[in-house]
Amino acid sequence: MCLVVALCASLPEPPNAMGVAHPVHATLRKGGPEGRHAGVLALGWAFGVLQIAFFVGLLVLGTRSKLGNRGAMVRVLPGALVYLATWTALVLAYAHARGRWLGFPPATAIMLVGLWPAPLVFVALYMRGFRSLVYGPDEARAFKAIMARQREAAPARKP
Repeated sequence: MCLVVALCASLPEPPNAMGVAHPVHATLRKGGPEGRHAGVLALGWAFGVLQIAFFVGLLVLGTRSKLGNRGAMVRVLPGALVYLATWTALVLAYAHARGRWLGFPPATAIMLVGLWPAPLVFVALYMRGFRSLVYGPDEARAFKAIMARQREAAPARKP
């Protein structure tokens, strides 16, 4: 991930990368010509893929102790694939933007109806598997034992 960021930072800024002055509103900028991000679009896609992989990897690490490596991957993989496919569709829509979809440029529409809701797969996994993956009866007993030891070790408080 750091390598991708370093590559992007080392590239010269293309002309109009930050947009161009708006013809009506002087304080507003608008997108420049098509293709202004072509030189870094693949790196941007790669950075997004690496971020998603990092996020999914952390989810796997968090559930691995209860499910094992394979079980954790089997549970998380569908959400990861949905997230990666949506990210790839967004980047491709940005690269080849034509027309409108739902009243928005295609990449914006995919962001609104695809990329924002995609992590809900992970939320559903968390909700469905909370007792078995995160905090089950064994963890509750261990927590109560820790709290009991803390109470015994603490000096008595004066009211």
